[in-house]
Amino acid sequence: MTNSILLSSSVSLAVGALGGYAAFYFRGAGARREQIAKSLADFYSSAAAVYYAARDHQRETGQDHFSYYKLFDQHYKEFLSASTLLASLVPPMLREEVLRLEDTWDEINDGGFATVPSKAWFDSLDNLRDRILNSIVYSSITDPFWRFVKNARR
Repeated sequence: MTNSILLSSSVSLAVGALGGYAAFYFRGAGARREQIAKSLADFYSSAAAVYYAARDHQRETGQDHFSYYKLFDQHYKEFLSASTLLASLVPPMLREEVLRLEDTWDEINDGGFATVPSKAWFDSLDNLRDRILNSIVYSSITDPFWRFVKNARR
């Protein structure tokens, strides 16, 4: 009798531990996807904002030149912050691509907007965004909605 109680308690404890781990894992996976999505949105918007702020700053030669510089500087800080956060969240191979966009930005800023036109800048941002979104793994266990959508298209 004592052995069956001990076995029953051990099995209950093991099942509880596995269930707790699974719940913690699935909650963490969802939170990580959400964190990457928010970081990606901040990165993309800050990259667009710094591009336009720098372009406006470069064009302005009048009294508002310093105001445009301050605006550009603020957006540049936001861009660096967003790219650093995003680089810390994505897999290592994508991390290098995020940081490489900072180098591309330096080329634009140093050489003027003739070196990298806006279409090339935004195409590179779009490409990186697509690669990051495609790197997020979805499964029918953790994301039952995606299973539903997949089955609905058949």
